[in-house]
Amino acid sequence: MKLKSSTILCAFLSCLLGTTAFGQVTRISGRIIDGSNKQPIEFASIRFSNSNNGNITDSLGRFAIFSNKPEAGIEISALGYKTRKIAVASIKNQSDFLVEMSVTAIDVKEVLVKPAKRKKREIDTAALYLLKQVQEHKDENNSKGIPNYHFYESTKLVMSLLNVPDKFADSKAIRPFRFFLDAPDTTENGRKYNPLLLQEEYNETYHRASPKLNRKVIYYRKISGLKKNFFANLVANQFVVIDIYENVYIIAGKSFPAPFSPGARLTYAFHIIDTTRNGNDVLYKINYVAKNSADVALKGYAIIDSATWGIKAISFKPNENSNINFLTDYSITQSFERFEGHWLLTGETLAAVGNLLEKQKKLSVYITKQTARDSIKANYPIPDSVQRAKEDLIVKGAFKKPRSFIDSVRIVPLDKAEQHIYAAFDTARTVPAYKRLKWVANLLIFGNVKAGPLEFGRLDQVVSQNAVEGYRVKLGIRTNELMSDKFWLYSHAAYGFTDKKWKYEVDARFILPGKYNRWHSLALLNKNDMVLLGQENTLLPFDNILTILSPNHLNRVLHTSLHGITYEGDWFKGLSSVMKFTRSQFYSEPGQYTFQYTDNNGVLTNIHRFGTTELSTNLRYSKTDQYTESYGSRYFISSKQPNFTFTYSLGFKSPIGGDYTYHKFEFQFKHVWQVPILGYAYINLKAGYMLGQVPYTAAFTSSSNISFFKDESSFQLTKPFEFVNDRYLMFWYEHHFEGLLFNQIPYIKKLKLREFVSVKALWGDYSKSNQALVGILPETHVAAPVPYIEVGAGIENILKIFQLNFFWRATYRDVGAANFGVKLGIRPSF
Repeated sequence: MKLKSSTILCAFLSCLLGTTAFGQVTRISGRIIDGSNKQPIEFASIRFSNSNNGNITDSLGRFAIFSNKPEAGIEISALGYKTRKIAVASIKNQSDFLVEMSVTAIDVKEVLVKPAKRKKREIDTAALYLLKQVQEHKDENNSKGIPNYHFYESTKLVMSLLNVPDKFADSKAIRPFRFFLDAPDTTENGRKYNPLLLQEEYNETYHRASPKLNRKVIYYRKISGLKKNFFANLVANQFVVIDIYENVYIIAGKSFPAPFSPGARLTYAFHIIDTTRNGNDVLYKINYVAKNSADVALKGYAIIDSATWGIKAISFKPNENSNINFLTDYSITQSFERFEGHWLLTGETLAAVGNLLEKQKKLSVYITKQTARDSIKANYPIPDSVQRAKEDLIVKGAFKKPRSFIDSVRIVPLDKAEQHIYAAFDTARTVPAYKRLKWVANLLIFGNVKAGPLEFGRLDQVVSQNAVEGYRVKLGIRTNELMSDKFWLYSHAAYGFTDKKWKYEVDARFILPGKYNRWHSLALLNKNDMVLLGQENTLLPFDNILTILSPNHLNRVLHTSLHGITYEGDWFKGLSSVMKFTRSQFYSEPGQYTFQYTDNNGVLTNIHRFGTTELSTNLRYSKTDQYTESYGSRYFISSKQPNFTFTYSLGFKSPIGGDYTYHKFEFQFKHVWQVPILGYAYINLKAGYMLGQVPYTAAFTSSSNISFFKDESSFQLTKPFEFVNDRYLMFWYEHHFEGLLFNQIPYIKKLKLREFVSVKALWGDYSKSNQALVGILPETHVAAPVPYIEVGAGIENILKIFQLNFFWRATYRDVGAANFGVKLGIRPSF
């Protein structure tokens, strides 16, 4: 199942006050202000003397730098101010280090920018000349060209509540958790916020240009109050550092043309807003904004070094027309230092504010993130263990280390409000209301009633209806992490009031140990129940409660017994495999499924049941694979990198019920394609070929949507079992224009609606010999020689959550199925 995160994901630099020095470690933090007006100075550069180790100030003038050795002094410089040098010994005992900077007298007229005479270019302004220089020197300045470097990195992400009303804090529901709000902090514009969740990571990074290697050794990664490692992994993967020299930035799932990309001049207007001398060189502060105010673009500024035409610092945010849901503010800031002839990122800060109503003064979620690097070294030896690894290394116990470890290595200390998060969760575990809240959350998310180490449900599957069983009742029971987080049991019993038969399922799943946090699991399955072939990965199972409203859609459920063992494991990050052994039995159902075989004499024989025994292996590769886990199973999340899957299955005759011998080959390609300006597209291509005797229960059955809601893993208008193939090619394409058309229509654009189109096609065949094995259903087609084609169009972002989908059958319009349909989609997104 593919999940898409709808959580607001961004962050903002929170550098801290106070100075600490102990042992062989030097830590300096404080504020930089203008000496004349006492206003904070943003983007001031602070570094240890004779070192590349440093940082820049945030919008409040705050900073923090760290060195793992004694340092003699620091050097502070800022655009338009005199450089200051201060001895560490004179400030080591101050808890609130404050530096006042003096303005430098600058004659801006002395700074002339013009192209070299030997180059003939049409350059309208000095700003465009700077743009051209940055573009031409990208490869020289990008840190990817540094032969070898190493650093330590510390990251902290804080989720807070902003603008908390007194009525909310004092309400009956929140009162038991009021202690979470006891340590508020203030943003740069004076708005009060209350930190609630904190995730921290500490790692060591190795980089080598050739042969290419970029590897992290993660020593610590934890999120306050949560034991589930998968959530920490999910949050960490969502905050990938943006490479400013790329041509497209992906922010909140949307594509933005980069301000220094080759085509940037077509989108952005550039202006030099400040200049100053840095020794013999000049620093330029260049502003950029969309030429057309209706364009989806970024706005911000960068500081350019004239000696190298490299970017020393950059700040940007989406403009007002970016049509990003839920967010009222979003910003990213990066700082760089010159290192080994290139500009290396030393810190990144992100910030986001969002709420459902997109109102500035309403109760909001405020997420901040800071990444800081120190102890940067060149030509650092790379351990053999790091060179051999195919992925980032996660040190054993990285998710379980005590808090004292991160306290000892954290580059930027926590402030009082952030420290309070840990104390609040320690208190919460003793509060009965906290346990009740977790119980209700489990019921709403998973549909299970939790009773200690056991859970009962799912509530949405307790009652359903189909043509074979009539009304069906079902009750399941499963273990949870209170029993074990390495071993999971699941079982259910079901009864049909029409066929008067009991069904059951018993599963066991083991999470196996593995190196580098790789996934390894073993599952055992024993099932005797009804199935709807082809519906394995659909939005809703065949026995959901909504089937009571449309029982006629389920007239082809099949009685099956299934026994199997499955191993799933990662070879390295991005490459995983699933190996299965399954034995299946299929039972005829009078009036629904009648299995028949015609022998060589033309005699038609009814088959009460038949079976298959199958071995299969599946290889899946995606460079940036991400997943979450639940009850011992994992679910992959869509990423910006393509996803490739290859599956081979061998069916063979066996004394335990295998009646046929066959081979199945299948290849699948999935990709979310980001297209600047034009939005993005989902692409799904699947092809398969089968050899030998393949009964239709083992062939490829196209998935059909049996619900009122749009199911992205199914054809929307086909009937169950309408198409069966042993050779097939399936192509799905859905393009989301992100409001490209609606944003141009007056009044309509205020609704922030977005348009999309889709096409789904299936072409294939099913051999006559395979059709004769057990017969074939009279309504079944083979999608040959004409492919089945289904087209669609729709409007999304209705109330920021809903889709309205319209679908048409372009082929096979006279087979008794609906040729037009409307589906409701639920798709919250940025």
